[in-house]
Order: sequence, then C-alpha cells, then structure tokens
Amino acid sequence: MPNPPLLEVQNVYAGYIKDLDILQGINFRIEPGELVAVIGPNGAGKSTLAKTIAGLLTPREGSIVLRGENITGLKPNQIVQREVCYVPQIANVFRALTVEENLEMGAFVKTGADLKQLKDEIFSRFPRLAQRRSQRAGTLSGGERQMLAMGKALMLKPSLMLLDEPSAALSPILVQDVFDQIRQINQSGTAIILVEQNARRALEMADRGYVLEAGKDRFEGKGSELLNNPKVGELYLGATTTH
Repeated sequence: MPNPPLLEVQNVYAGYIKDLDILQGINFRIEPGELVAVIGPNGAGKSTLAKTIAGLLTPREGSIVLRGENITGLKPNQIVQREVCYVPQIANVFRALTVEENLEMGAFVKTGADLKQLKDEIFSRFPRLAQRRSQRAGTLSGGERQMLAMGKALMLKPSLMLLDEPSAALSPILVQDVFDQIRQINQSGTAIILVEQNARRALEMADRGYVLEAGKDRFEGKGSELLNNPKVGELYLGATTTH
C-alpha cells in the first residue's frame, strides 16, 4: 500500500466572505520533500489556497489532510505545531525587532530548543543576515526581509513550507538570491509549496506544478510538462502573472 501524501487538499471550497467562495473545489497534493509550484492569473485563488492550508481561512467544504490526519479547521498555531510554516508576501517580519529577535520569535513553539544552535544554522544559511543580526528588520532591503522571513520559518524545522509570492517587488539580482535559497531549502529535505508570480521560473525549479484559474485546478503535472504545454504557455507564461 503506497504511503499517503505529505499533504492533500480534497475538494476544498473557501473564501473571505460568506457565500462567496474563491476556491471552487480545489484538489491538491504534495509529497514529502517535493517542491510544488502554484501559478495562475490574477484572482485565481493561489494565495487563498496557501492561507487555507495554513489555517488562516477555514474551508466551507472539503478537507485538508496532513500525514493522514484531517487538519481541516485547525487554528494557525495548531498547524505550525505540526511542522507547517507559512511565509506571507507582506507583513512577514517584525519590523521593530532586530534580525536576531525575529529569529527567536520564529521558534515560539520550540519548547526547550537550543535557540543559539538554531540561529547559528540560519546565519550559516543566510550570511547576509548574520552581518545584520543586531539591525532592526524594518531597515533591511526587500530581499533581506524575505530571507529573514524564510529564516524565521526555518527556526521551526518545518517539514512543509508555504511561500506566498517570495519574489514580489524584488530586483532581478535579489530574485536570483531568493530562488537559490528556496532550492537549497528544498534540497535539504523541506517540502515547499511555492505560490509565485514568476510562473516560468517557478515551474523550471518545481517537481510538479498546478495552474489555477477561477478557483479551480485547471492543469496539473510535472514542472517541465507544464512549461512545454502549449495551452499553459499561451494562457499563463506569455507574461509575468500576479495573484
């Protein structure tokens, strides 16, 4: 009998207003250690899917199953305790706190954890953050804040990380840095759901991808297959997409 997926979204309907669903029966899965890209046009439901998995939205219908456990309706802190971390596009760091203090806040559920060891691991992964460990997060560049947000999530040693538009509003050089870090995090064993405006780049690095449209999963397949799919190319890869 095959092992269950790390996470499976089954026929989920969800939204922000009663009787107005953004997600219209979404089905989605990710295996342990996979990197799965989620792309689609503006308003397709990409970020809504990430927020629903993270517990920030409760599905009106359907279920979310993590390692065989139904986690539908759990609160965000309960989701985090199950090694699932969500990194939003904006408001993803504590701007008034230093880099080091932000990392410590990231380990809030790690009772008895060796914070120094965890921080050293993050600083080793992100040398730029190590150089700015005493600097307030609000004074960092956009790329540095994004790295701090990912580092803060990594303090929890997640098995699944949800990244919501990590390259948004970054310069091309910083985009490259962020994507390099995402690849390295994934190669270290962390499964990643990558909601990304840079559709072509996301699919190039993804094991698999989903194309959402009007709240439905219209296409699903290996990243390379979606890149070479004429319909996907015509509809979604001709220009940079946003959520």
